[in-house]
Amino acid sequence: FGLSTTLGTDIRTPFYWNIAPNYDYTITPRFMSKRGVLFGNEFRFLTPEFSGTLLYDVISNDRQTDDSRDYTGVRLDYAGQGALSGLAAGVNYNSVSDDNYFVDFASTILGSSQKVLPQDAFVSFTQPFWNSAVRVTKNQTLQDPLAPVVPPYERVPQVTLNGFVSDWRGLEAGVAFEGTRFVNPELPLPEGSRIVINPRVAFPFQSAGWFVIPRAQLSATYYSMDAENFRYETSQSRVLPILSLDSGLIFERDGAWFGRAVQQTLEPRLYYAYIPCRDQSTLPNFDSALADLNYVQFFTENIYSGYDRIVNA
Repeated sequence: FGLSTTLGTDIRTPFYWNIAPNYDYTITPRFMSKRGVLFGNEFRFLTPEFSGTLLYDVISNDRQTDDSRDYTGVRLDYAGQGALSGLAAGVNYNSVSDDNYFVDFASTILGSSQKVLPQDAFVSFTQPFWNSAVRVTKNQTLQDPLAPVVPPYERVPQVTLNGFVSDWRGLEAGVAFEGTRFVNPELPLPEGSRIVINPRVAFPFQSAGWFVIPRAQLSATYYSMDAENFRYETSQSRVLPILSLDSGLIFERDGAWFGRAVQQTLEPRLYYAYIPCRDQSTLPNFDSALADLNYVQFFTENIYSGYDRIVNA
């Protein structure tokens, strides 16, 4: 139950139908005195290989807009069994009828602030030392005229192949390959393809109270751009070595705090990274941005997410 200046009296009551131990359905009529009745529908299922949730919320006639408005959400996951073990697939599709759907009907600030709705699908295959995947990432971008949002690039498709060995004569070694086609159908932004090859190796020395981890990797990125809307050379590449040294000590001792047993720790850590400078001003930027500042980021070579920008360190 709630009261709102935009919805009026807001009452919703869920009705749950336990169809079977692995199937259920919930319908939630939501009465809003200034809008009408919105029906929320959720169907869930679970089998040894498949699981999913189907959502459909609809109001047939919004009294404020005189329109039918709805939200559709599809979550499907597949995990292969037996001979198909290692094979997985999934769909995450979300769509609304108009840009203001969540602004009008969401019951939390977080819900009403959604701007980019994912519409993704993938197929992957995983084995002990490698994995691969094909993914298509599209979206629906909701716009506010007072605060327009730049629609993110869509990946149609993205192909990845990764290999990793955690302990080969003391070495940690891996390689990542990614090929992606980037498009942006909503804005006249540069479009093109990117190939990334990223081999890396580390040789950790560690014990119960200390660790030293030297690490080296090579980031090789190749671009093939469409000539339209791109003013630089359509074929470019960037190859950068990335070196780092992570080290630390771990001290522990038992103690007491206000009569309660505690464990006190002191963990000094020293991290060094080296990345030479490269002019990246003529390269496109499909998916890079400054990463969030947090504890993990302090001990990461690159301060950017994505592959398009690599910091000089």
